[in-house]
Amino acid sequence: MMNLLGLNQKTYSLFSMMICLCIMSLVLMSCNVEGRGQDLTSNNQEINASKFEDRAPKAADESTQKNTDVKAASAKERKAEPPEKVKGDPAAVDYQNPTKYLISGKLTEISEENFNAIDRLLNIKSKEFSDIQKVFSWKHKNFKNVSAGGKFVGKLNVNEIIEKMELTGCHDHAIVVGSILRKYAFPVVMVDATGIQWSYDYPEKTKTFSGHVFLEICLKDRWILLDPTGGYYILEYEPNNRVIPISTPIEPKGYYSILKGLDPNDYGVDSISQLKEKQIEYSKLFHNNSIEVKYPEYKVKKLN
Repeated sequence: MMNLLGLNQKTYSLFSMMICLCIMSLVLMSCNVEGRGQDLTSNNQEINASKFEDRAPKAADESTQKNTDVKAASAKERKAEPPEKVKGDPAAVDYQNPTKYLISGKLTEISEENFNAIDRLLNIKSKEFSDIQKVFSWKHKNFKNVSAGGKFVGKLNVNEIIEKMELTGCHDHAIVVGSILRKYAFPVVMVDATGIQWSYDYPEKTKTFSGHVFLEICLKDRWILLDPTGGYYILEYEPNNRVIPISTPIEPKGYYSILKGLDPNDYGVDSISQLKEKQIEYSKLFHNNSIEVKYPEYKVKKLN
């Protein structure tokens, strides 16, 4: 370094050493700051990466938990909802609550005028089995049977039948008797049944259709069965057994209930074609051995 300040040799040497020391200190400080900056940047990157890594599994865990909760809720909802019973299905009848079947259906709502006229003749004051017999006897004596080949199945209501005083088939018999019994506070379920022998024979051995209509009547907290056409009845009756062992010449094996409700319209029959479709459906089940026929040990009797 040139001695531009005019200092003596000793002073100048000391001054030069001080300047060198200052320069070295500044260089060292610069390196430290740069190193610290790099360390801070590195640390920040590590912290940010750590935060990201922490958040990623947490988000995945939350997503998995939400999916699990949704699945669990869905399963709970499915479990909480019992399977819906199809209207008209015999299994859907609530025999533990007979008052439900005091209600009249569309075809069984008898007018007050017609009921009052009948009541004056029958004069029923109680709810005994003999009263059921009175209603059947009145129907049997006062109506004319007219064959219509099922043309009016699901069509005629009780008032139209009473106006003509004609019964075109077993559905009409059941509608008249069932409607009157309900007005006398007897719970009544109408039963459409298909012939068991017919079910096996159709369609190979026969093309015609065979079935019948019955009434399940609640009498003093127990259900009995009545054939409102022929007057046959069963007192020790089990309504959940769908086999009805009331035989006829054309149905020696009896009948099997396929539809139940307040009346044909209530269990989905508005025409004979709809009823036939249901019978064909059950015929296939018989052919496939999907129905096990267990005959109950009933005593079948007949009204006087």
